[in-house]
Amino acid sequence: MEECRHTVLPAPTPELLSALPGIGPLGDPRLWAGAARGSGVAVECHLLERGGERAFCSVYPLRLNLLTYSRARLSWPVRLCALPCSVGAPGYWASSPGMRELLFRYLAALPGGLLVLNTEEFQDTPGFVRGRTLPACVLDLRWDSFEAYMGSLRAPYRRRLRLARAALPGLAIRDLPRREFTQGHYALYENIYRRSAFPVEKLTIDFFRDLPGELVEFSLDGECVGFVQLLGRGDTLWFFFCGMADGLPWRADLYYLMLCEIVRRGIEGGYRTVDLGQTTEETKTRFGARIEERGFYARHANPLVHRLLAAGKGLLEYRDVPAAHRPFK
Repeated sequence: MEECRHTVLPAPTPELLSALPGIGPLGDPRLWAGAARGSGVAVECHLLERGGERAFCSVYPLRLNLLTYSRARLSWPVRLCALPCSVGAPGYWASSPGMRELLFRYLAALPGGLLVLNTEEFQDTPGFVRGRTLPACVLDLRWDSFEAYMGSLRAPYRRRLRLARAALPGLAIRDLPRREFTQGHYALYENIYRRSAFPVEKLTIDFFRDLPGELVEFSLDGECVGFVQLLGRGDTLWFFFCGMADGLPWRADLYYLMLCEIVRRGIEGGYRTVDLGQTTEETKTRFGARIEERGFYARHANPLVHRLLAAGKGLLEYRDVPAAHRPFK
């Protein structure tokens, strides 16, 4: 068998990323530039090459609550194979099944605990415990205009959006230049992070200032009450993060209007899909998003700990099933 070449990089070069087709948001050099300063973690990028084939992954250490989806708590130092910014896409790519197998053999040889997040396939992989994590919410865009999208909604769903607009008649929406992202905006992100039932890494303010996506600000009476961060990649608009003020009586209405604005920008930007991210599946399916299952692979180098992982897999898994909605006519 031809020898495999292994290279460790602090960040992938744009030339390398352009040579990895179908890699999704993992292949956007703008994401890596933002994550390098803003993720607060030491990321290692591993490139495996054999013949004309390649595999690539992003790995970084983090102390994580392994029982995120249960009421218990178990904080444990692990390595994550994931994008270093909590996006619901896998942190690895392989040009063929053979290279995927080689990559997972390499990952299995790493010391300590390892969690491979947001996998899009669910095949059994030797040496790893497999389970379900938070699903992604993806809206397929088949409309030529936002008005056509609104017209395709059934009456109860249109009415909910009208009620949200009526609750916030003075809501102003504007594009926010990155240099104007302040500590006040960052505090809104921290509000969401603190309230999150499924936190991973906490990003620094530099991530929001460095990532050249779209920042959209929502304000009332001149005061910012929320923002969203978006990144277009290929034919998909990705919803990365948001921030909201605490203690708002119309918080749910504001969130509805944030999602509505994301859908509008996706349609008017000519994208084929909007990835609305993970969490709040119930609300996002009301906008027409479909659920895409995501999985994880876990292992530990200590055989006893690994057996405990396998026995307690149910405690690691996400088990909620969102209600089915039929928002379109």
